[in-house]
Amino acid sequence: MSYSLQKQISWQQIGSKVFVFDEPTGSAYIFEDTAYEIWMRISKGLSLEHITHEMSLQYDVNEERIKDDALEFISSLSLLNLISSKEAA
Repeated sequence: MSYSLQKQISWQQIGSKVFVFDEPTGSAYIFEDTAYEIWMRISKGLSLEHITHEMSLQYDVNEERIKDDALEFISSLSLLNLISSKEAA
């Protein structure tokens, strides 16, 4: 599965952090560490499978562990309406 950033948000990468602003709600978020890594990969249009594979290699951690953690963060982003999911073609 792949995800895309919602159109109503603005975001900026500064160093190893991402600042996200949800224009309709006025809410702001800062993502760093693994949240930053996942956000940047979502912004590039990578699928969950690509995200977990890349991060597994980067951190030398089992892909299933990375997938569980990534899904937890992605679920939070989805609930906040910052991203939407799209089925792979």
